[in-house]
Amino acid sequence: MDETSQELGIDESTVFESQIRIFDALDELNCDVKLGGIVQADEKYIKGTPSNKMPRPSRHNGSTNLTSGISKDQICVIVALDENDNLIIRVAGNGNASTNMISKVLNGKINSGSTLVTDSKNSYDKFAELNNLKLIKIAAGMNKQDNYSINDVNQIMSEIETYLNIKRGIFTRHLQHHMNFIQYRKKIKYTIEYLDRNEKMYVDAISLKIRLKSNDVYSTPMPFDIDDYKEWYKRHHD
Repeated sequence: MDETSQELGIDESTVFESQIRIFDALDELNCDVKLGGIVQADEKYIKGTPSNKMPRPSRHNGSTNLTSGISKDQICVIVALDENDNLIIRVAGNGNASTNMISKVLNGKINSGSTLVTDSKNSYDKFAELNNLKLIKIAAGMNKQDNYSINDVNQIMSEIETYLNIKRGIFTRHLQHHMNFIQYRKKIKYTIEYLDRNEKMYVDAISLKIRLKSNDVYSTPMPFDIDDYKEWYKRHHD
């Protein structure tokens, strides 16, 4: 961010606001994605960067997270990829992925009769039944099941991890904006030859409708219910 600011001769806050507004607009290029055939799906859990309204325990030297496993402190991002490289990356909420969270992201996004390949999480069972999907579940500790795997979608999640490590300190309220960018960038890599990518991105940038105002960047809603989080926190940490 500071390098961009110096190169363009503008302050960092302006760079940040412009970036988020563009990433927000990218959602219009991603929203019509439809998956079919063999579809891999999995979830990535990201430690949320809280707003100042969220309670947060202090960490003493040598301490670890106050909850084990997946908790509501973690943001659930669902990643789904089909055999034709159509891709969806969406923030579903916080905590362990439920059937409702999966449905929120993938309902109407996978063609009826497709094969859905997931890990062993039971939350996909009801979703697959309601959407007329053949469900293949990869057992824990296994790489594949009947020649099906979720290796491709796991590779994308590794790329998300690398991106987040480079960016460092992305606020939870802007996490979907960055997922929009990762999804768009991946689509470009899948569909456009290397030497044509800059031109494609330029054309797409011109066509984008920037709806988000600079002042609205800082009031982007959190991707989960803050009051519900506070109740959970109170029950587990008081």
